[in-house]
Amino acid sequence: MLAYFVTRMNFRHSQKILLYLNIGLVIPIQVVMIPLYMMIMNLGLKGTRISLILPYSAFQLASTVLMLSAFMSSLPRELEEAAAIDGCNVYQAFFCIIFRIIKPAVITRGVFIFISIWNEFAIAQVLGNAEKMKPITVALQSFFLSVGVSHWGLIGAAVVLTSLPSIIIYCFGNKQIENALTAGAVLK
Repeated sequence: MLAYFVTRMNFRHSQKILLYLNIGLVIPIQVVMIPLYMMIMNLGLKGTRISLILPYSAFQLASTVLMLSAFMSSLPRELEEAAAIDGCNVYQAFFCIIFRIIKPAVITRGVFIFISIWNEFAIAQVLGNAEKMKPITVALQSFFLSVGVSHWGLIGAAVVLTSLPSIIIYCFGNKQIENALTAGAVLK
């Protein structure tokens, strides 16, 4: 909805908001790790699930808005005009028309977000290393340290098992990813 707002609503600072959001793409996670840790500690969230959910959501926001706004900018504005003539308000036009058209892009972004968060290690190591809620990457590291480097069969099995959810999610979203990536390639 933020990408729709920035892309489709004509207001004075829409390009500045999009630029501000996209600055987040050039800031690496390692740069903000110490201030993020201090903020989570000050809020008393260390060791909770929300301490991982908030940073993951914030770091994925910029790329999601950029991808969806690029996808929406290729859609004709006549779709919303026709919806307005038919009596739809902005929310109805978005959810009934635009969202159905951009569904492949949303699913594609969801698959990419899942894979990047599933494979993320830095934030998970710093903020989510409590025993009760270890993310899979941190648990895999603990397993490697406990097994040692001499048991390659166990290590290989652990790597295969931890990569299965990403492969399954990609297989389910494969058709939608293909539709989203080839949406602008149709010749008229």
